[in-house]
Amino acid sequence: MLEQNEKEVAISHVSNILGRTFSEINSIYDQFAVLENPDRFLHIIYWLGKLAIDEVVYNNKRTITFSPILRERLGHHIYGEIWADNIKNALKELNLLQRPIHIISANMHSVMNSIFAVPVLKSRLKDKIDIEIYEELSKSENDVLRKVVKERADREGMLFLPDTSGTNIDVQLFDTAKIDPETSTLVHALKENLTKKNLLILLWIMPSESRLMKRLTSCLNRLKKMYI
Repeated sequence: MLEQNEKEVAISHVSNILGRTFSEINSIYDQFAVLENPDRFLHIIYWLGKLAIDEVVYNNKRTITFSPILRERLGHHIYGEIWADNIKNALKELNLLQRPIHIISANMHSVMNSIFAVPVLKSRLKDKIDIEIYEELSKSENDVLRKVVKERADREGMLFLPDTSGTNIDVQLFDTAKIDPETSTLVHALKENLTKKNLLILLWIMPSESRLMKRLTSCLNRLKKMYI
């Protein structure tokens, strides 16, 4: 354990190395201390520096690992903010922020098929009931049917926002003002609620990624307050 004057000299040197003031280093010094090593902060800084020097001098490569919890928190903090910003900026550019917004967590084809599949494919699959039409769409050999449904969705208010942030979570927007409620099965069933020109935001969020949903909601709320 260092004497007080030795500790102050060491902190002075470390503050120069780290580019921090003496008072900043002194204020956090004891937070790193443990009973068997009161000067643990200095040991941490020393070994970080020594390993960095050895990496350059001896070409020693290091592997840095993060716990699953830390990885999740860092990822959501860095990439989640970019992801949410991209969505809200797209809504702003499309002048959609004044619309009632509903956020849905589902896979990329379920909502699209629920809205458009039956009216689009009923004439082609006349002998099929609704659930059987959805089953046909799930078959790998029916790319043509899926393409026809997507083309209808693209014409009637669906917008795909591919992820560019690193979260690997794409987003679909459904502008219900552009959907024909008389021919769309789902929208017809919800006609009373959807005639208010709502905007549906569809994304696929796992339970472990719920922070992303909260971040998106927070971003949209902040932006709506700024522009409405």
